[in-house]
Amino acid sequence: MVELYRYKAENSPDSVKQRKAVRGDKQDLALVEECATLWENLRPMRRRRQRALRFIYGDQWGDMITVKGRTMTQREYISRVGNVALQANQVKKIVNTVAGVWAKEHNEPVCNARDRAEQQYGELMTVTLQANWQRNKMNVMMISALEEMLAGGLCIAKESYERRNQRMDTWTDVVNPNDFFFASEMKDPRFWDLQLVGQRHEISFNEFCASFAESPEDYKKFKDWYIDQESPAKYHDGLDASDMHNEKDVNFLTPRDSKNCLVIEVWTKERKPRYHVWDKNNADYYDIDGDDKEALEDIKRQNEERIKNAPADWSKDEIPLIETHFFMDTYWYYRFLTPQGYIISEGESPFPDRDHPYSVCAIPFTNGMIVSYLHDAIDLNIAINRILTLDDWVKRTGAKGITFVPQNLIPDDMDYRTFAEQWTSIDGIVYYKPNAQGSEPKTFYGQTGTLQTAEIVRMMKDLMDSAEVSGAIQGKTPYAGTSAALYAQQTQNSSTPIATLLEKFNMFVESVAVKKTKNIKQYYTVDRYMSIAGTMEGMSGENLNLNETGEIEYDLSIKQSTETPVYRMMANDYLTALFDKNAITLEDLLSLSTLPFADKLLQRIQARQQEMAAQAGGMPPIQSEGYEEKKRAILGNTEGNA
Repeated sequence: MVELYRYKAENSPDSVKQRKAVRGDKQDLALVEECATLWENLRPMRRRRQRALRFIYGDQWGDMITVKGRTMTQREYISRVGNVALQANQVKKIVNTVAGVWAKEHNEPVCNARDRAEQQYGELMTVTLQANWQRNKMNVMMISALEEMLAGGLCIAKESYERRNQRMDTWTDVVNPNDFFFASEMKDPRFWDLQLVGQRHEISFNEFCASFAESPEDYKKFKDWYIDQESPAKYHDGLDASDMHNEKDVNFLTPRDSKNCLVIEVWTKERKPRYHVWDKNNADYYDIDGDDKEALEDIKRQNEERIKNAPADWSKDEIPLIETHFFMDTYWYYRFLTPQGYIISEGESPFPDRDHPYSVCAIPFTNGMIVSYLHDAIDLNIAINRILTLDDWVKRTGAKGITFVPQNLIPDDMDYRTFAEQWTSIDGIVYYKPNAQGSEPKTFYGQTGTLQTAEIVRMMKDLMDSAEVSGAIQGKTPYAGTSAALYAQQTQNSSTPIATLLEKFNMFVESVAVKKTKNIKQYYTVDRYMSIAGTMEGMSGENLNLNETGEIEYDLSIKQSTETPVYRMMANDYLTALFDKNAITLEDLLSLSTLPFADKLLQRIQARQQEMAAQAGGMPPIQSEGYEEKKRAILGNTEGNA
């Protein structure tokens, strides 16, 4: 029977069962080796990223060279020959400028329901999503991701739903490319054809047990797997933070700190036979597994009962039967593995649409290439550093002034040192007898090299042009004679060269927001929605239908935030104009505007109306007392603020 089951599993259309039949259900060392190979395939990209980071934040003379059979850094070589390596960091300016342009856009996610009649759910989802966006400090996180993309050409974010800081919520993390790997046969720049993706985790044994141990047996098993990391006698290696993330010191199967546990998280796209089920009686539409014999038998039984109980004059087509359609489903399957291949945890994706939790963006991804945005600028920065260092070298080694003195001119009662001190002192006097030729001391000044300022300025301009970062986009002061209209046009056009870069990054941000929205739709309850959004117009905890929220299709877009002083001023002016024409009430103005005193004044008005309603027997007045005086006061304060 065991051999028969194994034969069936090896030939099963279910890829997970097939893999377990071949490799075993407790250990999958072949998958670990496959992940290690994919990780090694990305090593050239990680080396380029490490070099770019060094040029942005560290030593620009750290490239290795070989001189007379000895390998050393360029800085070490320059120091050995008695010189000082100078550097002018122009690459960091590019990173700060591009990141600053994106940060100034004040982007935020907005959800719009495709059906405008359900837009109130879109507004509810927008408020909830933006609240989580702010809780995760996503603007700062996305700036870090953009800097990663500029340095290495690859940025990754991971979405999770777990408890952090005593709060269950959906969280976003930026993944270090040194720990990331994915299948390398992709062609789609959106990464929609991804088949395998994962990352390395280095965590303490305490965190490991808290995440995976569900019984005393699990703890005992984990203790055997990570016996060195569990031992209290084992200390941390005490590595510096920069050394912990140095690419050359990272090994796929070895943690950077030997005290930490290495866990390999792998997500693979699997296949499984399933049935689409359509119940014509109540319009239910759902899926069941192909090997769920109990569910299939139940469908068959219900159909027989419906045929039996149907009117005699009904044809079979008129009977609302349950229809099933076979299909091969593809879904994401996760595994957490030890370096030895032991399976810590596994299962189908718990996320909506059975998707993986990663959002990935790579540039330029032409023919699968991943190249740093700063690749060309680095070489120009090297040339600038060499000119500065060479000029300093020439200046220090050039002759500064040499005096030639005939020996017969030096008095007999004065030695050479005393003569030199008197010659170079401010008020020195030297008495000597001139010879017959009338010769005298002469000073010669050697011609030293001049600083090649024009060449350096030209190369700096070429460097900025190679990164498509102009002076206008950096906010530099325009040249004399430049009109305001011309400079405004230059500023507007300056972001055009980097528009494609920012568009790709906005696609990445949108992907992160979509995964976050799906997590919110799946895990948030009515009370959670109401605690964040409050009681919105026409919607409360009693009439909020979570099924509606989950089934609505949203158009999620990344738009500029409206929380700016200019927008608030325009909104207040527009509301004030409507209020002046009696198109809205005073309460509408105060509740919709962003005036600094609006909330307090609205509360006082509502409290006074409630008192007057109680005194009048429960009949609130249409307009509160002193309505015209309050209206004039509001208009006066608004004009004063403007």
